[in-house]
Amino acid sequence: DPRQRLVDEGDFSKTKTENQISPRLGLAFPITDKTVFHFNYGKFFQQSELNDLYYGTKFIEFKATNGSPAISTQNPNLKPEQTTAYEIGIDHEIADNIRFSASAYYKDTKNLVNVVYTPTTSSVGAALYLLSNLDYGTIKGFDFSLEARRIGMVSGRVSYSLAYAEGTGSASRENFNAAWLGFSTAKFTQPLAFDQRHTFSANVDIRNTKSEGSKILENAGLNVLFLVRSGFPYTPTAKYNSGAANISASVPKDAPLDGVNTRYGPWTSRIDLKLDKEIDWGIFKTDIYLRVLNLLDTKNILAVFQATGDGS
Repeated sequence: DPRQRLVDEGDFSKTKTENQISPRLGLAFPITDKTVFHFNYGKFFQQSELNDLYYGTKFIEFKATNGSPAISTQNPNLKPEQTTAYEIGIDHEIADNIRFSASAYYKDTKNLVNVVYTPTTSSVGAALYLLSNLDYGTIKGFDFSLEARRIGMVSGRVSYSLAYAEGTGSASRENFNAAWLGFSTAKFTQPLAFDQRHTFSANVDIRNTKSEGSKILENAGLNVLFLVRSGFPYTPTAKYNSGAANISASVPKDAPLDGVNTRYGPWTSRIDLKLDKEIDWGIFKTDIYLRVLNLLDTKNILAVFQATGDGS
C-alpha cells in the first residue's frame, strides 16, 4: 500500500540536551575627567535555525517511496552556535556638547552549520547528507563616531565602521554541492558572504521647541540620514555560452576563476528623510510625520553576475 507509513516511533531516538554557561563581564572607568575607558567580554550562544533542526516524517517517506538515491536532512542534535566576543574602547569629551568614541572588537564563532556527506548501506538511500557543526568564523573591526548634542536647533552623529568577517562557511547549506559530488572540501578561512568592509553614516536632526520659530514650526523637526556602504563579496566565475551545443555536461558551468569571495560588488548609498510635528490638542498630543526612504531614488546594485561583475 503506497499510503502505508514507512516511519514510526521505533525509528526515532531522543535528542541530546545542551546546557551552556554564558558569562559576561563589563568594566568602565575614567582615565581623565574627560575620557572613559571600557572593556567588555562575553560568551554568547544561539540555537540553530529551526529549519536546520527539524523536518517532517513525510519528507523522509517521500524520498523513500520515490526511490531517491540520497537524502539530505536536518539534524536535531546540532550544537548551538557559540561566540566569544571582546571589545575595548574609549569615550572622550572634545567639547561640552561633542563626544568622540572609538572601539575595537573581535568575535570568534564556532559550531556553525554546514552539510557533511555520510555514506550508508540503507536500502532507502545510497547516501545521507546531514547538517553538522562544521564551520567557524571570526569577525573583527573598529567603530568610530562623533556625536553632537543639541547646539541651537541642530544635533547629529557621524560614524564609520571597518569590519572583517572571515570563516569557513557563510550559510548552513553552502557546502551541499561539494558534498553531493563527493568532494572532501578543504577547510580554510575566506571572506564570508556578509563581509561588508566599510559603513559610513551621518545623521542630522534640526528641531524647534515650543517657544522657537513661528507658530506653524513649533515642535517641528527635520531628520536626515545619509548612509554609504561598500559592496558584498562574490566568487568570480568563467563565462560560458549557455546555448552552445558542445558544452560537456561533466564540466561545471560555474568554474571559479579565483578564490571564494575574493571580489566585491559596488558601493551603495541612500538618503532617508523624516519631517515631523507634534500637535498639542490640550487633552492629548499627537505627532504627524512624513517619511521618505531613498530620497534621491538612487539605483543601488545589490547583487552581481559572478561571471561579469555587472549588476543584476
